[in-house]
Amino acid sequence: MTLIVGVKLPNGILIVSDTRTTTLGDNNLISDFSRKITQITNNAFLATAGTESTFLAARILRTFLFNAKPNTYNLTDIILELYRSINNLNMGVNHYPIGPIMLAEYNELNNEFSLQTVDPNENNFEQFILYNDIGNVAAIGANPVIRHNACIWIGQLLEKYGDQLDHPQVYESVAKNIQKVVFHYFENPTISKNVYVTYLSQINNKPASATFFLDENGKLLKPKPEDDTDQIKFQENEE
Repeated sequence: MTLIVGVKLPNGILIVSDTRTTTLGDNNLISDFSRKITQITNNAFLATAGTESTFLAARILRTFLFNAKPNTYNLTDIILELYRSINNLNMGVNHYPIGPIMLAEYNELNNEFSLQTVDPNENNFEQFILYNDIGNVAAIGANPVIRHNACIWIGQLLEKYGDQLDHPQVYESVAKNIQKVVFHYFENPTISKNVYVTYLSQINNKPASATFFLDENGKLLKPKPEDDTDQIKFQENEE
């Protein structure tokens, strides 16, 4: 089971993911350092839950798009087409959907951020659900009760910040409090208390981002910036 939450802040999109993978059925621990968010372009992050295929598809998108010339393609159309094809294949062979995805994207042309999700249990990657208002919270993975509670609690947390949400560095504080309020609350063997965090913002109308890892005690660690494998690796002075 995976839990990933996304928040639209005044100056960008924050995504917080658990980092645990377990075996199917008996939930034996495989890793507590699994990456579930992929930077597919310099202005977009894609978070994936469900089967391994969702993460592998994100890796494929990164391979082809990360260094591609921007504004020469429709990113959401490409994502939906790829995942729809993979989901159809998986449904035909294994008879179950591959899993939901969450997209954070910055559009330089109109200087706007978008937070979007799609769940193949609700539609076959036909369209994204948009969360475009400041303070909107989205969640994928886990189960409906956990997702609902996570969104409610994060919404209540954001209300306490008030005007402080406008501060450009507030994302780190919000991420740490989401870890405490949400990920530390659920005693679920498939959801870690460690979290992997990405924040997509902009500087002078150009995409900018921050990525960090919070261990279960809230200690902030920096992943290796050049690494995009499925297992999170840290900079040498933090390992």
